[in-house]
Amino acid sequence: MVWARKPLEEKPDFKEVKARPWERFADHFREHPQKPIVTSFGRNHLAMEEFGRRLLEFKDKGERVIINEIGLGIEERNKLDELIKESGVVEKLSLIERGVKRVNISFEPFELLNQIRNAGITPEEFTLYAMDIRQDVLLAVKSSKVLKIRLAGGDGEYFKRFFPEFHGKEEKGFWRVVSVKIPKEYRERIVCPKPLDIEKGPAPVKADITFSFIYGGSVSSEEAYLGNLIESTKEGGYVMCWGDFNEKVADRFNVERIPISNYFVRVYRVR
Repeated sequence: MVWARKPLEEKPDFKEVKARPWERFADHFREHPQKPIVTSFGRNHLAMEEFGRRLLEFKDKGERVIINEIGLGIEERNKLDELIKESGVVEKLSLIERGVKRVNISFEPFELLNQIRNAGITPEEFTLYAMDIRQDVLLAVKSSKVLKIRLAGGDGEYFKRFFPEFHGKEEKGFWRVVSVKIPKEYRERIVCPKPLDIEKGPAPVKADITFSFIYGGSVSSEEAYLGNLIESTKEGGYVMCWGDFNEKVADRFNVERIPISNYFVRVYRVR
């Protein structure tokens, strides 16, 4: 099947996030310090796997598959903390004087890429729009080529299926750390529009699947949140999120709750 690229003038009318190298991990949205979900590799692996199953419905239809991810999640890593834990040398505390900064890392867009790849969807057949309220998280995603993944006890089988042929050697230290190089042809299919507050408006592009695991307490209005997730999704498409929206809210936005066995994943079909 031949896939045609859209002419330039047909591309969505929004600006993609950009910055100079020294701005890439600077937080430009300090007024929302608690808004993003703090995450780690594999935290939402059950939702990721459900996403992979839903994705198969849109495969081989002759149309580009569009995915929105809203609320990318961050893991804040303090360089100083890591050095102390790995070395055990208290003298490393002197590094505070040099201004050690936290680095924000987001794994979820790349976990979604892996599900897309495992579903047999090629880079020419999809676009993943990754959106968050904080610009530093978006820039971290745009600049990431290799992920250093710290493995916990329960990550083993899930990690083995994460771009398996691109794993590096395990690094020795306080944590079990493995580097994974994300294939360029898949990495380049991530588009990061300018920061989005999902409670104030929908994504700039309607998707076949909108994936948004912003946990309870991070949004002030569940009704606005769900409404804008639905507005971000095509008719017949899916909204995947966490938490139960009450029946009245679901009925108001005309979505069907899809029953699945996992309590931590909610799937709605837009009617």
